[in-house]
Amino acid sequence: MLPNVVPLEDEEVSVEVAKAFTKLGFKLMTNTRVESLTKTADGVEVKAGGQTVKADLALVAIGFAPNSEDIGWKRRASRLNAAGPLQRRRDPG
Repeated sequence: MLPNVVPLEDEEVSVEVAKAFTKLGFKLMTNTRVESLTKTADGVEVKAGGQTVKADLALVAIGFAPNSEDIGWKRRASRLNAAGPLQRRRDPG
């Protein structure tokens, strides 16, 4: 459980990154232990920090390179670009 979105950077950088992700519609949960992650017919249900969050996808960052092949990005509102970072499409259609 880490206190910031990018814990190896200055706190000011992490605050700005968190603002940018939040503005794009991401729900960020730092310092939060995931209790369960369940696949549902509509996406996923995450129980963490006493909350239950329903979403299309859950991205869990644990400090390793992502293994994102064949996990459904093409069917969802987000995708990976050629360099690898996650991008959010404006029109999920």
